[in-house]
Amino acid sequence: MFLITGGAGFIGFHLTKKLLKNGQKVHIIDNMNNFNYDSKIKYDRLNILKNNPNSKLLSFSKVDILDKKNTQELFRGVDTVIHLAAHVGIRKSSNYSEEYIKNNIIGFGNILENCKKYKINKCFYASSSSVYNDKTNNILTDEFDKSENPKNIYAFTKKSNELLAQAYSYLYGIKTFGFRFFSVYGTYGRPDMSYYKFTNSILNDNIILLSGTGNQTRDFTHIDDVVNAINKIIVADIDFQNQVINLGSECPIKIIDLIKILEKKCNRKAKIKFDKIYKEEVEHTGSNSSLVKEKYNITFDQNISRGMEEFINWYKKNCI
Repeated sequence: MFLITGGAGFIGFHLTKKLLKNGQKVHIIDNMNNFNYDSKIKYDRLNILKNNPNSKLLSFSKVDILDKKNTQELFRGVDTVIHLAAHVGIRKSSNYSEEYIKNNIIGFGNILENCKKYKINKCFYASSSSVYNDKTNNILTDEFDKSENPKNIYAFTKKSNELLAQAYSYLYGIKTFGFRFFSVYGTYGRPDMSYYKFTNSILNDNIILLSGTGNQTRDFTHIDDVVNAINKIIVADIDFQNQVINLGSECPIKIIDLIKILEKKCNRKAKIKFDKIYKEEVEHTGSNSSLVKEKYNITFDQNISRGMEEFINWYKKNCI
């Protein structure tokens, strides 16, 4: 059985759908809070999962990963843990540093302790591209690039997760595997993400407050590609002990060019007001995903123009 923390979150929801479709038994846990965005979205995702044709394979517990006492028993009988629960967002982490440290570091420590207690052999977890230092906009980062100097609290918590996983892998033999996600986007996504906020502003004729010049780059990666990659890796018959890999499309795009794509797909002109550059933000991110492609035969198939069109169509149907 798979246990997925943050199962009502963006990636957790899509991954659970994939596993249920494949006939896998899944138990998801989620605190259903509204820290990052309105919890109604999480309940909407959960209801979709409960109405899945294979919902008999699904179980759910509303519990917080910081609640060590009430999470322990949920790990009994679990074969594989996929830890996706976290406080997310770079800018917000500067204002809520204590909450991020507690939830993302202590919470992950609880997950690893439960894996140790119940002798769960495999623990996959979410890391982030934010652990990398700034690069020039034409260089893609691979797993061997420096990640020791995070620029913000969120990145610090994710790098700490990687180090915790390394320690538990070495000391207790837990096979840990971290996914460094690069700007995942798609339907039923997070309303706090840039592409989601830009779409909302364009369609509602509101002003987009854009930090810097808009020449910052992000490697937007479609949720289907991310879920297909995770699914392939977690069932692969490949030995690993402690590994971290990039999951990114290798196609970084300037934020201002993303807005142009959204304008075209929405058939509306964006109203943009340029704002200051925030010191905690990484200017350029771009994934070198050669390792995951070669070792696990992963492909990233979604074109960003097509992917954003799919998102906008979903948004118009579900959010207006």
